[in-house]
Amino acid sequence: MRPSEIKSFQDLEDYLTHFTTWDGDQVYDHGGAFVLLGALLDNIRTYALEVELERIGNYLDDEQKFFLIRLTDLSRHPRED
Repeated sequence: MRPSEIKSFQDLEDYLTHFTTWDGDQVYDHGGAFVLLGALLDNIRTYALEVELERIGNYLDDEQKFFLIRLTDLSRHPRED
């Protein structure tokens, strides 16, 4: 799927779940995926209410929660500019 084909929330979720590159090539662009994750985090930080953040577990399955915990240990992965 290409971004221009996204017509619904389900399309967007499917696109993000199966994202490889902007053009949908089979070569995985991990940097691009992390940029998208960063944009989503910025969105949540800006717009989510505190009570919604307390309920984040309602939106993630156990594997997603575990992976998010792994990602939050960024001290092991310093930013390289």
